[in-house]
Amino acid sequence: MTLVNGHLEDVRLSPRELDVLALMGDLYTTAEAAKILHVTPNTVKCHLRAAYIKLAVNSRGQAVRRARSLGLM
Repeated sequence: MTLVNGHLEDVRLSPRELDVLALMGDLYTTAEAAKILHVTPNTVKCHLRAAYIKLAVNSRGQAVRRARSLGLM
């Protein structure tokens, strides 16, 4: 991810980060997403944190909106 003049360029989320964001967009909790993905809640949090950094956001809602606006989901 590159931030150029306040705009994100070349954002690439991993398939798992996209899976997690899709579940967050459907309003699943961390625990529910972990069960669905067969991982621990901590793993879901790690994927979310990585997505936040790449998308330059601070919340689930912002991450989902930014990913959608960039055509990533």
